[in-house]
Amino acid sequence: MDTNDQQGTGGRFFISLFFGLWELSIIHKVFERRDNCLTLLAISLITILLFSVIYPKTSSSIASKSLCHCVIFRLTNLQDYFINEAQLAIMDIFLSKNQNLVLGSIMNHIGDDPAIIDKVSEGSKKGLFELAINGWNFTDYSRLSEEVQKDSLIKANRKMENLFDTSSRIFIPPYGSYDNSTLEAMRGANFSVLSSTSGIDQNDYFDVYQKNGHGLNRNQTIYHLPAISSFNSYNTTGLTEVPIQKIKNDINQSMNEFGYAVVNLDPQFFINKTKGDQAELNYQMINNLSSLVDFLIMNNIDIETFSEIIEISTNVPIIYNRAINLSSAPSTNLTSNKVVILAFDDGGKGQYTIAKPILDNYGFRATFFIVCNYVGKDIAGKRMDWQDIEALHNAGYDIESHTMNHENLSKVSQRQLEFEIGQSKQCLLDHGINSTIFAYPQNEGSHNKTVVDTVSKYYELARTGEEPLMYLHCDGWKGISSQTDCNPYFDNGTLTFVNRYSIPGWTHNSHSSTVYNSSQMFQKFLEVINSQSNYNYDGVKTIPIITYHNITYRDIREYGLDTLSINKDLFEAEMKYLRDNNFNVLTMADLAYNEYTNYIYIKNFQFVNS
Repeated sequence: MDTNDQQGTGGRFFISLFFGLWELSIIHKVFERRDNCLTLLAISLITILLFSVIYPKTSSSIASKSLCHCVIFRLTNLQDYFINEAQLAIMDIFLSKNQNLVLGSIMNHIGDDPAIIDKVSEGSKKGLFELAINGWNFTDYSRLSEEVQKDSLIKANRKMENLFDTSSRIFIPPYGSYDNSTLEAMRGANFSVLSSTSGIDQNDYFDVYQKNGHGLNRNQTIYHLPAISSFNSYNTTGLTEVPIQKIKNDINQSMNEFGYAVVNLDPQFFINKTKGDQAELNYQMINNLSSLVDFLIMNNIDIETFSEIIEISTNVPIIYNRAINLSSAPSTNLTSNKVVILAFDDGGKGQYTIAKPILDNYGFRATFFIVCNYVGKDIAGKRMDWQDIEALHNAGYDIESHTMNHENLSKVSQRQLEFEIGQSKQCLLDHGINSTIFAYPQNEGSHNKTVVDTVSKYYELARTGEEPLMYLHCDGWKGISSQTDCNPYFDNGTLTFVNRYSIPGWTHNSHSSTVYNSSQMFQKFLEVINSQSNYNYDGVKTIPIITYHNITYRDIREYGLDTLSINKDLFEAEMKYLRDNNFNVLTMADLAYNEYTNYIYIKNFQFVNS
């Protein structure tokens, strides 16, 4: 109980005690019989208790605020270029009526779309839109470690500060899913409100978590305010519209029971079935939402924000720590149409001792795909240890998964598939690294549906080979595939040729088993990275992904890594060429997948003058 509650309760008690004793003295004088005193004392105590209940509370704690008789609307799944018509229409309703709305943004997928950014900024500056975190990525947080969850919340808030000059203490977990580690992570990242989904979540509504069992302390308590109603519900056949009368009934029931109601809005609820890339706004659903807001206003039911209910300040300092990889946040600026992604496979020791200093010197970052059971070993050559990998991670390099044992995934059992693919993600999580991208060992498995299905359970993207270019829309394979996007499957369920789980890359020196001349290999490198010029004349449509293995000081067979190794001088010459010719050097983590368009895109893509 906070200080205000203690003072309010104490005041009510002493006032009621005074009246009780006053009543006792009067009645005692009237009867003037000692035998009646015990009976009268009992009557007086009852009066005291009744008065304490009836006397209004003055505390500003959540106990009194829970009686606000109000509604919170939260718009979740907010992101760039995602059913924009619906996102903008919903925000416009609340702006036009001068009413509050909570916006839950997926922070790794917002910042690129001017229409969305401008609208969010407009409502935020007017004090109508409260900003909340709907995850860094839309992933099940209960499957992540506490440290990874905390880091993602801090990283999300850092980006929110950069975009909107404010931070948030409100977390809306994707899928409504969370665990005890989420609550610890929220406390560590200075979050105060958890808003999950009623039905999925069976916990109490208020104060579900108090550190070490202490009493009410706003610096430690996570307030729990889940959504109790929505405009659509999910079932085995997909989305089903919820009648507006049922939403009103849900609101009324929740306000009667808890003093407030939270209604969830998702852009997907407000469109008709889509055709291709086009989304048709469902005007009837938009009108239903507008009418519901009008209904609440007419009935003097306030539309509030989470902060107003529990009286928290959302613009607060963010707690940063060394575990969060702030320097690895995707670049917002591209200085030309020339883009390249650098990747390293298998964790050779030279990647850390030779390649990293060169990359640092040129200000480049790269992705390192790690085979967990190679780490610290001398398997076909010396490998990095965990200290090396964690140093790369802390320096802002992108660390991703390359299985446990580098097996050909097309030739293993389903049980082993789960181990190689799923356990390698957990292996990195155990070292504080959340891998969302996978690379197929030996470039095998990306055309095997069983393998791809397993990869898709754990990762957002996957890389394979052997092509010089990747097309962001996966539509550059004329004569090979008729696909027009990066969806993994055709309508009949068969795999597409390339997709989000088979992004092609070019393995450096992979076609050079008889070519050991550095000059010849350098010319091949130039041919590959400059092949994008045929497509990127009016924007970035293709990106070459260059995959290295080990970097050596002298002979390419040093460390026993044979033809997949290149020497230090060649690698440095290639990095110098990239810098001197104004190439934008990205990592695999700078890519993302738009679930609506089924295209791969560069996060925070924006051209600036060089």
